[in-house]
Amino acid sequence: HTTPEMQRVPLMELGMQIAALRDAGISRGGVSNSLWAGTSIEAFLAQTVQPPSYTAVVSAISKLKDLGALDASEGLTALGRVLVQVPVHPRLAKMLVLGAVFDCVQPLLTIAAAACQRDPFMCPMERKQEANRAKAAFGTGKFFESDHLLLVNAFDLWVEAEKTGQGRMFTNQSFLSTPTMKTIQALREQFQQTLRDNKLVGTSRFSSTSSTSESTLQMERAILGSGLSSNLSHTEMCREKKGKNTFRYRPGLKIEDDSRRGGVRAFAHPSSNVSEKSLSGSVQSLLVYDEKVTSTGNAAAPAGGRNAPGMRPQVLLRGLTVLTPLGLVLFTRFPKLEKTRSYHSTHSSVTLNCGDEVSVIASEKAGVAIVRLRNALDSVLSEAVAGVKLSPSRQAVLDLVKALIMIEPPQSPSHLSSTV
Repeated sequence: HTTPEMQRVPLMELGMQIAALRDAGISRGGVSNSLWAGTSIEAFLAQTVQPPSYTAVVSAISKLKDLGALDASEGLTALGRVLVQVPVHPRLAKMLVLGAVFDCVQPLLTIAAAACQRDPFMCPMERKQEANRAKAAFGTGKFFESDHLLLVNAFDLWVEAEKTGQGRMFTNQSFLSTPTMKTIQALREQFQQTLRDNKLVGTSRFSSTSSTSESTLQMERAILGSGLSSNLSHTEMCREKKGKNTFRYRPGLKIEDDSRRGGVRAFAHPSSNVSEKSLSGSVQSLLVYDEKVTSTGNAAAPAGGRNAPGMRPQVLLRGLTVLTPLGLVLFTRFPKLEKTRSYHSTHSSVTLNCGDEVSVIASEKAGVAIVRLRNALDSVLSEAVAGVKLSPSRQAVLDLVKALIMIEPPQSPSHLSSTV
């Protein structure tokens, strides 16, 4: 039997539409305004003929709150009222809106458009190694350790090749799908027009291609975290069984799981340009990811020897990007400040927790300053997305955040430096 549509539709988008209708006091399907008032999203969906699961609804609402689209009473926030106007997943919509606010939206348009399409990179079995090398070449230099920025680089280079009539040759040599690249280009234009229609940006702030300076890309990494705030991860050494009575440690990732205390072990998907080995070492890396998939336990081992036959199914993460600590605490979930007890240092430190499995260590002075800055940033962003003309002092908050993000080293450890 086919799964009922109500149990297949994306619940985050549906939840936002319900919140928008309730906030506007609109009657729909014979439901009176009085019934809409005070009705929770979960209670409303429970009245449908074949409702989605309670767990799925609660998870979607929690993610919308993490995103800043819903307030504590499930009403739309100022940001939520803008996101509901952008015809794309709320996570992608937030990236576009913040990209417009910080004047670095072009690469984010590419990322959002690509997320709505199949992967443009092709990998024919008979030329697998050649295709992987061609893809990896786009992820070097300032585009390192990010599947999202790798794609931005590939798209920008394709656009330049198209201008000289070499687009088809470029896609053939780079193992890219020309139809998919053209679809991404068309979607970018649609999203760009939507932002203009909603007066989020002026037309003069758009150029024909992305601006990909190294400092700007640091800002875009942080904004990626704002949209993927529910998909946080960090590196760790994972203990796994090697033989009957022997074990080994291998670099891996850790993600949150609502059903399992202490999180779940995960690994980078074989298609990712971000590998655990490149991230391993004495410094913990902080990451966001697009989605998690579960491998089949009896599948043949992918590249790198992952998931060999007979092994348990593993959680694999697609679409990885490494964040800096400052980008994490300013643009993902609101950090919870906790004092850290140290027996090896006379300096007091604090932990900024952005989730059960992701945190950043800072001096007490820096930690307090960051929380204050995050409060000011959230307040200013609410005004900015609502169309309020910012005063010089409010604009200075955005300028300060942008300056701090741009000067933070790309490969920062998971603690905040004295620069903060």
